[in-house]
Amino acid sequence: MSTFGERLKAVRTEKGMTQEEFAALLGTSKQVISRYEKDQRTPKITAVHSYAKKLGIDPVYLIDDE
Repeated sequence: MSTFGERLKAVRTEKGMTQEEFAALLGTSKQVISRYEKDQRTPKITAVHSYAKKLGIDPVYLIDDE
């Protein structure tokens, strides 16, 4: 099993983006991305759906922990 933060980081690194570039794409800050990746913070479900849409991925990938 992996966490939301681990999956988000995997998507970011797969795209070859820095946290700053990724944050700009998602419309948030580098600090927020860092906290997500360290599992210090979890986004609201509406944010997850927004991020998935911007990334062109299924939101279930980011949410599902199995």
